[in-house]
Amino acid sequence: MALTQNIKSSSLVPTNTAPLTVYKASAGSGKTFTLAVEYIRLLVADPMNYCYTLAVTFTNKATQEMKLRILSKLYGIANSLPDADDYYKKVKKSFPNLTERVIRNRAGDALSLLVHDYSRFRVETIDSFFQRVLRNLARELGLTASLKVMLNDKEVESQAVDNIISNVDNGKDPLLTWIMDFISERMEEDKNWNVVANIKDFGQNIFSDFYKSHQGQLRLIMDDADFFKRYTSRLRALRAKALDEMADFAKRYDAIASEYGIDDSCYSRGHSNAPGYFENLAKGILVSDKPKMPNSYVLAGLEDPDKFVKKADVGKPVSVAIREHVKPLIEEAEEKREAAAVTVNSVTLTLQNINQLRLLGRIEKEVNRINADNNDYPLSNTQKLLNDLIDKQDSPFIYEKIGGQLRYIMIDEFQDTSTVQWANFKVLLDDCISHQAGSLIVGDVKQSIYRWRNGDWQLLQGLNETNYPGTVHVESLDTNYRSQRNVVDFNNCFFKAAKSTLSVDAPIIEKAYSDVVQEVPDSKPEAGKVVVKLLPSNDYDDLMISQVGQIIESLLSNGVQCGDIAIIVRKNKHIRLIADYFLHNPVLVDGEPRLLKMVSDEAFRLDASQAVNTIVNAMRYLANPDDGLTEAFLAKSFAGKELEPSDVARETGPDAKPSAPRHAYMPMLPPEFVASRAELLSMPLIDLAERLYGLFRLDRLCDQNAYVCAFFDHLSGYLKRRVAGITDFLEEWDESLCSKSIHSTEVNGIRLLTVHKSKGLEFDNVILPYCDWALETSNDTLWVEPSVEPYSDLPVVPVKLNAKKLKTSIYAADYDAEHIKNIVDNVNILYVAFTRASRNLFVLGKADKADFPSSLIASVVPNLPNAKPEKDADGIISYSFGSLAFKPVEESGNHAGECQPRVNIFEQTEQGVAINIETTKSRAHFLQSNDSDEFMTPADELDERRKRDQYIDTGNIIHRLFSTIHDYTEVDAAIDQMEFDGVLYDRPMTRAQLKEFIEEKLRDPRVNDWFSPRWKAFNECSMIYFDPEEQRVKEQRPDRVVYDGKKMVVIDFKTGRELEKHKRQVRGYVHLLRDMGYHEVEGYLWYIRTGDIVKV
Repeated sequence: MALTQNIKSSSLVPTNTAPLTVYKASAGSGKTFTLAVEYIRLLVADPMNYCYTLAVTFTNKATQEMKLRILSKLYGIANSLPDADDYYKKVKKSFPNLTERVIRNRAGDALSLLVHDYSRFRVETIDSFFQRVLRNLARELGLTASLKVMLNDKEVESQAVDNIISNVDNGKDPLLTWIMDFISERMEEDKNWNVVANIKDFGQNIFSDFYKSHQGQLRLIMDDADFFKRYTSRLRALRAKALDEMADFAKRYDAIASEYGIDDSCYSRGHSNAPGYFENLAKGILVSDKPKMPNSYVLAGLEDPDKFVKKADVGKPVSVAIREHVKPLIEEAEEKREAAAVTVNSVTLTLQNINQLRLLGRIEKEVNRINADNNDYPLSNTQKLLNDLIDKQDSPFIYEKIGGQLRYIMIDEFQDTSTVQWANFKVLLDDCISHQAGSLIVGDVKQSIYRWRNGDWQLLQGLNETNYPGTVHVESLDTNYRSQRNVVDFNNCFFKAAKSTLSVDAPIIEKAYSDVVQEVPDSKPEAGKVVVKLLPSNDYDDLMISQVGQIIESLLSNGVQCGDIAIIVRKNKHIRLIADYFLHNPVLVDGEPRLLKMVSDEAFRLDASQAVNTIVNAMRYLANPDDGLTEAFLAKSFAGKELEPSDVARETGPDAKPSAPRHAYMPMLPPEFVASRAELLSMPLIDLAERLYGLFRLDRLCDQNAYVCAFFDHLSGYLKRRVAGITDFLEEWDESLCSKSIHSTEVNGIRLLTVHKSKGLEFDNVILPYCDWALETSNDTLWVEPSVEPYSDLPVVPVKLNAKKLKTSIYAADYDAEHIKNIVDNVNILYVAFTRASRNLFVLGKADKADFPSSLIASVVPNLPNAKPEKDADGIISYSFGSLAFKPVEESGNHAGECQPRVNIFEQTEQGVAINIETTKSRAHFLQSNDSDEFMTPADELDERRKRDQYIDTGNIIHRLFSTIHDYTEVDAAIDQMEFDGVLYDRPMTRAQLKEFIEEKLRDPRVNDWFSPRWKAFNECSMIYFDPEEQRVKEQRPDRVVYDGKKMVVIDFKTGRELEKHKRQVRGYVHLLRDMGYHEVEGYLWYIRTGDIVKV
C-alpha cells in the first residue's frame, strides 16, 4: 500500500502541510463535531465543494446524524445562533482573512445549495457508495442493469443447503459420501448426528473475505474428484506412523519390565511414574495438562534416576534396571514425542473440518444459481468484485462513472474498514490527495470490535507520519467531553494498567493503547462514580440479578429516570434473562414496589405487536382452518380478554372429552371473517391484510399504528419482489419478516442492549453485568494457510480454535497471532462498554473461576489509586471510586422548556403525531373488453398474441387429456368427453388433429409402457405430508403416478421448454413416495411437444 506522494495543495482550503489528515479519536472526544467542522470548512472555502466531497460512515444512523449535524450548524452559522458558536469559532480560526459576514453568507449559500440539490449531498455508508459504483459499472462487470443488491446472504445460503441435501443423488453424487463421513465423525465425538445446522453455520464462510481471496484455488481443487481422498489418506498415514512409533516405546518398556521383573510397586509413585508415561504413549496421549504429560515424577527421575524408585530401594537390582534401561528409553521417547505430537495434532486439526470444506464449493455454486435465478446480487460480493476490477486499473475509469470527479474524501470509523474495502478506497483517495488537500480519516483503534466482519484496526495503526512522510498528518483528539471527571480518571488508570498487564502476552496492545489516557475539560468538576463488584461463582446468576436490581433501586430512589439507565451486556442471552426477570419481579423504589419497563431491540420487532400478529394469524387460519391454537389466539385477540373455560361450549355426558371440541372458538371470531373465508382467500394479499385489520377492529388497540404501518411497508416490498400467495408470505414471515423492527426514538424504559449495539451511544448511568465472557472457544474456526508439506497441498484449511492442540502443531504461529488479536478484540469490547457512561458506571464480574474480562478486572482494579475493597456477607468484593453524579434539574427531560420549539429549524424536537388507520372495501375495477382490446391492437402484434394464445391452448388440451386417461385404451373416450364438454370448441386443435398427435406420442416405447393397462395409474392425486420444520400439513400433486406392485414411476407432463425447477419438482415427488414406504421409485419429465424424456 502506497499513498501518493506528489502533493498539490489548494489555497482555498486551509490545511496542514500533508494532504491527508488522520484523526485518532478516543471515546467521547468529539468525533462527530470534528467531522462536521471539517465538512463545513470545505463549504465555507467554496459552497460548491459539496459536489466534490464524499463522506463515508459505516451505519445508516451515523449517516443521518452526520447530515443533520452539518445542516443544522450551517443554519446556525448563517443565522448567528448561539448553539453554532463553537463551530463558527473553529471555521473562523481556519479563515482568519475572511470577515464574519463573508463566512456566514457562505454558510447560508452552502445550506441553500445542499437543500436544493440534496441527492448530491454525499454522506453515505460505505456499502451504499460501493453499490452505487457497482450499478454504474454493471456493463463492465457483466451484470444486468436491473439487478437487485441483496442483504439476505444467510437466508440464501440456508436455502442452498436445503436444496443441495434434498436433491442429492443417492447413486452417484459424492456429496452423500461426504455428508455420511461428517455424520460418522459427529457420532464418534458423541455429538448430534443431524448436521444440517452445522453445515449451514459453516457455509457462511463462503461470504468471508478470506474465503473469497482463495476462491480460485479452492475451485480448482474441488473440481478434482479424488483430491480429498488422496489428501486425507496421506495425512492419516502420517498420523498413524507417528502414533505407532510412540506406541512402540510402550511395547519396548513392557519387554524391559517383563525381563527385569519391574512392576508399578517398584516406583516411588507407583503407576503415576514411568508406567503411566508409557501407558499414555500407548494410548496416543502425547501432550496433556490433566494429567501432565510428562508429569513431575518422570521429569524428576530423568534428572536423578534414584527418584524413580523409593528411597529404600535405591541400589537394589530393580533400581539398577530402571536406571540403565527405563531412563534411556524415556529419554529416547522424549526426543521424538514433541515432533510426534505436532504431527498428530496437525493431522487431527487439518482433517477435522475437511468434510465441511468439501461442501463449501457445492454451497457456493447453489447460492450463485439461486441469486442468478432471482436476478439478485449479494452485497458481500461487491467489495471483492470491485477489487478484482480495480486491480491495476486507473481510478478515474472506475470512479468517474459515479457522476463526477471527487476532490475530498472523509472516512469515519476507519478502524472497522476491511482490507478489501481499503484497497478499493485507496486508489480513489490516492487520486484525490494527489490533486487536492483536505481529505481526512477518523477512527479509534481501541473501538475496533468488528473483526468478525473483516474489520482490521491495523490499517488505521499503519496510517502514520513514519510510514507516509509528507502525505499523512496525524492528530489526536485526546479530550473527553462525554464523561464526568471521575469516570474518565478511572478509565485512564484502568486501561493504562491493563495495557501494562496484557502487553506481556500481547505486545501489540502497547501500540494500540498508546493514546488511551484522555484529558478532561477544566470546566468539569470532580464528579461521577464507578463501582466494581466481583461476585462469587456460587449462585452467580442469582447474585448477579440481585445486584442489578439493587443498583437500579438506588438510582431510581435518587430521582434518576428509567430512560437515563442502560444495561449493557456481551451476549444476547443475558438480555433475555434480565428482561424476563424484571418483567415479573418488581423493584422497591422508596419502599414502593415498581415493575420496570425494559426496552430492547426485541421490543420493537414486528412480531411484538398484537395487531400485526392478529393479521398474520388470521392469514394462517384462512390457510389452515383446522389450526386450533391459531383459532384460540384470534378469539382472544378479538374478545380483548383472556379466554375462560366458560367461554367455550363443551360436550357433556359420559363420553365427553376433556379438551375443547373442534372449532370451539369459532363463534367468538368476527362473523364476517368466518362467513367470507372463500372471498378472503381470493383477495390480493395487500387488500386481504387491510380487510383483516377492519374485520378484527384492530383500531381499538393502542400504540399499534407504527407497527401496522411498518408491516404494510414490508408486505408491499415483499410483493414487489415476487408474486406470492398466503402460504408463500407466511413462510417468508416466519423466516425473516417477523424479526424486522420499527424505528422508535421514544425510550421510556431502561435500555437493554449488547456492547456492539451500544457503540456510538452514551448513557448517564451504565450497568455492565456478566463481565466474564470467554476470550475464545473451541467452537470458533480459524482459517490458516499451511506452509509445511504435505499439509500445504490444500491452500487454506479451517481448523477448530483448540488452544491445546494448536500450540503443539504446525499452526502454533497462526494460533499465537489469533490469540493476540482475540485479546485486543476483548479489551476493545471492554473499552467500548466502559466508555458509554457519562455520569456513573457499575461493573459486575466474577471473583473466582473467572474468564478473561473478570480476571483482568480482578488483577487491575485492586492496584488502582484509592482502591479499597469491601466484602459483604455474600462474599461480594466491591470497589468504589468517586460519588454519584445526577443530571441537573434544568437538563431533565421533564423540564417544561424541553417541549418548547427550538430556534434552529433542523433541531426541532420530534413530536409524535397520532394517526388513525381506516380501511375501506375494495371496489370493482372495470377493465377493457377483449373486443375493444383487439380493435385497438396493431395487426402484427395481434397476430403474435393469437399465435401465443394458440400455443398455450394447445398445450393445455394435451396436458388435460394425458392427465385424465388411465391407459391408452381410454383415449377415444377421453376425446369424446372433451368434445362433449366444449373443450375442443373453437380451439386451434381439432378432434382429428388431437387423435393423430396422441397416437404419434404413444408410439414411443417408454410412453406407451407408461399408459399400458399393466399399471395401476393415479392421475393428479394429492400427496399429503407434514412438514416438521414449518409444523403444518402440505400438499403435492404429480400429473401421473403408475404402480405395478413393485415399482413406482412418477411422470410429470410439460408442454413448454425445459427448466431446472421442473427437476426439483419431480425430485420432491420421488422423495415423498420413498418416505411413504415405496423403495423402488423413478421420476421422469416428459416434454410432450419435443418428445424429450428426462430421468430425474
